[in-house]
Amino acid sequence: MYHLRVPQTEEELERYYQFRWEMLRKPLHQPKGSERDAWDAMAHHQMVVDEQGNLVAVGRLYIMPTMKRPFALWPFIPTCRTKG
Repeated sequence: MYHLRVPQTEEELERYYQFRWEMLRKPLHQPKGSERDAWDAMAHHQMVVDEQGNLVAVGRLYIMPTMKRPFALWPFIPTCRTKG
């Protein structure tokens, strides 16, 4: 079973950003730190963990006044992709 939750501690937030870098930026040979941007301060952050507490996905949702819909970013580990 998977659990969706907000990163609560500094350690969880660091794991969240590390995961985001590994899934989205590292494959593009981008440096550490490139996974963070100005929108992070205004976003709602979520993480999906398995029963052992391992991260399987992270998400960032932010709503911009000029957009009619919120924008979300959800990278998943490869073994959890295409599982609905």
